[in-house]
Amino acid sequence: MPAAAPPLLASHPLLDSTDLDVVRAVTGRAWGKHASDVIGRDRYRLRLNRVEGARLPVTFVDCSARIEARMEGIGCQFQVMVPLSGGIDMVIDGRPLSTSPGEAVFVRPARSMRFVASPSRCLVVDLPDGVLDEWFQRHRTAAPAIAGRVLTGRSGGRVVRGSLRLARLHDQAAPCRGGLPAPFTPGVPLAEAALMGRIGEYLFGEAPPPGDEPPCERVVVEDLLDWLRRHRAEPVSMGDLAARAGVSVRAVEQAFASHVGAPPMACLRAMRLDLARRLLEAAPAGSNVTAVVLEAGINHLGRFAGEYQRRYGELPSETLLRSRGTSSTAGTEGASQNGYRAGGAIG
Repeated sequence: MPAAAPPLLASHPLLDSTDLDVVRAVTGRAWGKHASDVIGRDRYRLRLNRVEGARLPVTFVDCSARIEARMEGIGCQFQVMVPLSGGIDMVIDGRPLSTSPGEAVFVRPARSMRFVASPSRCLVVDLPDGVLDEWFQRHRTAAPAIAGRVLTGRSGGRVVRGSLRLARLHDQAAPCRGGLPAPFTPGVPLAEAALMGRIGEYLFGEAPPPGDEPPCERVVVEDLLDWLRRHRAEPVSMGDLAARAGVSVRAVEQAFASHVGAPPMACLRAMRLDLARRLLEAAPAGSNVTAVVLEAGINHLGRFAGEYQRRYGELPSETLLRSRGTSSTAGTEGASQNGYRAGGAIG
């Protein structure tokens, strides 16, 4: 990933510090106490964005210098680490591992762990013991005995993509406003479950054999999302999406559950909510809520008001009243400041 790429989890900042003692304290609370040192003369700065999620905490790490961290006799939790730029060299219970951008490494609790990271950006997904215990019991298997493994190949790529999709889903939620917690994204549990399934595919050989890719894996979800955005104010059915992708409706549903963490029609509703808000904030004098909402392709006005209030913290009528005291330009800027792009919760 290019250095200029925006950070992940930007709406969930946790730490931005050049003080190594402060960093040790904060990261120690998240991942256990450890010793760490800066290697070389690069200026040290560590930025962490972290969200707890439904069951799987996710952290974006951006470090400007080469560092070494050591844990002895303390152990760590199950994790998936995905370098986005730079690399990480690890020694877990005496076994060396090296990861490069685009790869993932699965780490389990260990007696000793040492890693050296170059100036890097990395995504870390924590897998709490209770979550994995349930997963192992449900599949009647045990945790792998190895302390760590680099996840490569086709199944490893699925883990990388699943981790990134989970982080991006968190990114698409609204940022905190007025001291209130950020709204919970309904698709997060599905995305977490999909990621757990991807990890299981790699660790326990559950992936489909090469050349036997299921239809849902052939769906280019990004293309369908883009098409939905362009047609969000028009009548759209699951049959339309399936015909466009050349697969069954069920395959489209499975692809969205895996790649986005939400059903296609839930994505479409989120897009329409976002469009309605933008139109309400830019509405000219004399407009009424019903006319504006219909323009966004929303027909169920009663359900819309409740969904709108849960998402934006105000009624549609309140947005319209507020917009009458500002220009159309200001209203458009307000929509941006509330953290939404075209496409809303999945845009």
